[in-house]
Amino acid sequence: MTEFKNVYVYVSDALRYDSVPESIASEGRTIPTSAPAAYTPISFSSLASGLSPQNHSVRSFYDTLEEETVLRRFENSCYYDHPDDSMTQNVFGHYQDPVELDEIEEPFFHVERALDTHFPYGQVPHGNDIPENPDSSGTHTERYRRWVESTESHFWRHVRELEDRGILDDTLVIFTSDHGELLGEHRLFQERHGHNMPLTRELCVVPTVFLNHDAGYERMRTIDIAPTAAALAGKHFRSDGVNLEEELPTGGRT
Repeated sequence: MTEFKNVYVYVSDALRYDSVPESIASEGRTIPTSAPAAYTPISFSSLASGLSPQNHSVRSFYDTLEEETVLRRFENSCYYDHPDDSMTQNVFGHYQDPVELDEIEEPFFHVERALDTHFPYGQVPHGNDIPENPDSSGTHTERYRRWVESTESHFWRHVRELEDRGILDDTLVIFTSDHGELLGEHRLFQERHGHNMPLTRELCVVPTVFLNHDAGYERMRTIDIAPTAAALAGKHFRSDGVNLEEELPTGGRT
């Protein structure tokens, strides 16, 4: 099994499975991933803890994740988001000192929430400072395509930072999402946009791409990211998820 020194997880908030940028999809298999919820605080908490929602403490933006997370398995760790966001202040309140990827010391586990693809904020810059006057031209689908291009540029910027530091080969890079997005699909006789409800495949199946690891997994769950990443970094992490290097989940749970 390949062992990495560091782990970087880029989470493009509300990115659909069918909208992964080609430049990223071409780097490896785009793995259909069962998300535990179509709601950011629950899904992110499951990603970090490897726990199904019924087994962790977070139900809203006002809760704090009290359970053990994979971030604690590394000497240096970071949940990166806007410093005033409720995800930073509340859910990941135990990780109050965000560090830029190009500054964090090795060995590290760095997980970043990117809002580029989150309706209705528009093309949000690095750091998640939501623009006051986002570009609202075009249809919802046309705007979403622009946001996908934004997250593509954002992601590759960080890959270049790792490369410039000379640590890309030592860093497991994972591109994924916390939940999907509806772009006008008809559900319950209505045209639906956004997320949360009603729960559909477009919301509950997200993409995961391992950039520099030959991941032969045909399917996975968000809760499998933590134990798999830990194992690939030579660390053990016990959770509801499985280490995909050793076994595949028997099914998804949404």
